[in-house]
Amino acid sequence: MALIALCARTVGLAWHYFGHDLSGQPLVVMPMTLFPAAFAYHCAVLIAPALVLLLLWRLMPPLRGFMLIVTLPIFGATLLIGQVDFEMMRLVGRKFSPSVFTTYVPHQAFSSEIILPLRADLAHTLGSLALILGGWSAMAAVLWRGLRASLVPRWSWPWLAVLAGAVGYALLVVARYTPSSRAVLQPPEVTFYRHWSGADQTQAPATLAAGAEQVRAVLMPTIAGRQWTDENHPLVHQPAEGKGAVVDPPDIIVIAVESLHAPHLGYINPAQRNVTPQFDALAARSVVFSSFIANGYPSAPGFFAINAGILPHRTRTVSAEFPDGSFDALPARLKNLGYSRLAIWGGNAAMANELAWAKRWYDEVDYQIEGNRLEYHHSRGDAETFRVLMDHIARADRAKPGQPQFIFVATAGTHGPFSAAKAVFSRPEDRVEAAPFSAEAGEDREDNYDHMLHLLDRQVGKLAEFLATRPRHRNTVLVICGDHSVSLSGKVSYDIRGFPVDGVVWTTAIMHGDARLLGAPRVETFPSSQVDLMPTLLALAGDRSPTAAMGADLLAPLPTEQRMAVAVREEGYRIDRAGWSLFVSAADPTDYFVHRAFQSAPRSRASDVGGPFAATDARALHSAAHTWSWLIEQNRVWPEVVSRP
Repeated sequence: MALIALCARTVGLAWHYFGHDLSGQPLVVMPMTLFPAAFAYHCAVLIAPALVLLLLWRLMPPLRGFMLIVTLPIFGATLLIGQVDFEMMRLVGRKFSPSVFTTYVPHQAFSSEIILPLRADLAHTLGSLALILGGWSAMAAVLWRGLRASLVPRWSWPWLAVLAGAVGYALLVVARYTPSSRAVLQPPEVTFYRHWSGADQTQAPATLAAGAEQVRAVLMPTIAGRQWTDENHPLVHQPAEGKGAVVDPPDIIVIAVESLHAPHLGYINPAQRNVTPQFDALAARSVVFSSFIANGYPSAPGFFAINAGILPHRTRTVSAEFPDGSFDALPARLKNLGYSRLAIWGGNAAMANELAWAKRWYDEVDYQIEGNRLEYHHSRGDAETFRVLMDHIARADRAKPGQPQFIFVATAGTHGPFSAAKAVFSRPEDRVEAAPFSAEAGEDREDNYDHMLHLLDRQVGKLAEFLATRPRHRNTVLVICGDHSVSLSGKVSYDIRGFPVDGVVWTTAIMHGDARLLGAPRVETFPSSQVDLMPTLLALAGDRSPTAAMGADLLAPLPTEQRMAVAVREEGYRIDRAGWSLFVSAADPTDYFVHRAFQSAPRSRASDVGGPFAATDARALHSAAHTWSWLIEQNRVWPEVVSRP
């Protein structure tokens, strides 16, 4: 059975290393540079337990029948998780791990956000299923034959020694690679083992005070007048001086657009103006943040960064894996200012346990649509999502015309495979609106994306027209940003595909509202990110109480050198300052590279000349990301006890 699992893993490994991603780009550039070591690593991991079982077979004859039976689930599981690992890296750019399992399987294993990309990549999906089912069938046949014939494997100590030597040699091959490269090559079994054994556990800082100072200095902008107010929760601070209470707080609408890719927006890239004319017209009347990044990837870190103002954990999904944690929250604070609070989802609201947090923070969560069932979740098309948003605003205007509204919207229309063909539209007018965009996705991934972006653009125009007719239109702030970006065709070296490179985090943000609230329309080029939205919106609403939000007010007159943005992913970390990006491997702080931010050139580990970052900055970023993760694990982010609904 170990040989069957090894054969299947070899096929899957070769398919992965010599294959292409969803954009048609090679998954691995020059795969022969990494494939031999990856093959050795996977072989060692699969052969080692087989040797243990063979030894037990030799030493404990009465248990041979039992060992033969348990061999099937052991190697059947390795066969499955190996192929799942390859599929996860192909679809979402993340290795299969306990964190990924917790994030996806309980909440969206059968949602359209997983099923539709698998359908769009049907040949690869069917090939993976055939490999898994074929391997399982072969293992079952071996088990059946072994139980019937009472087979005793050929045995000799020399052969066992040879196999043990082969495992040792394979591990020596892998050991010659750097920690960063080993992390890239790592089989999923090692990933799970490191998690369960505690090898990946975040180490506590030498002292809480030293760790707190490091996180404050590296991950949070230095702002004069900011006062730290809680020793046990060291990020809690009193915001710097600013305007006080607001007599009539503005309505605030935040739209987190699924996979909003900055280079495909006309106001970022003029070549795209025919795709996003409504977006561009709105941007011309708004404050545009052109160097805005998501703090993580995929959607769940963005949801938490926007709503709670915090960076992602270094390896774990906060919303799914820390359900009992205490976090400062924008919607909870706005409730104290008299706001009504509404969250609207176009996709699966339960993804990564987001629905549980939304029900905790919001008065109402609108996510169910006709056709949704427990085992499969349909996504709303953007035409329906925006129509639902406008219906809610109109009802609130009629029912409570003087009460300020806070609305968070998570769209789904621009999710891969970039087609409205499978989206659900409850009303005829929504279906009519989406009809020109409802063809099945074609082979050109960028063209498919532009098609759906154009449909989104039309809804942005309708929303802007609607808001302009409201009595409170001069006291309304509309924020549109991405929950993350999406890789379409940009070439990125395989060994940094798991880093927060531009393709997955460079999105954009615009803030639209009256000049008395936001100032004159303009383009801000300083680095910014999702965690900056919470302090910005709290300042607009007049909330000056202590907070744990990690960003800075986007509208405050801060010097450019104080502006920064940070992104965290499992394989690497990123910090942006003054037009440059520092990337640091999560496995090795000495492995870092520096790029000019937001360049269209292919990304690799080769640093651009002239960057402001050095090895000390890389070590500081790596250490601060670990200390920040430790604070999350120790529930030292926010002192309030979470109240259950």
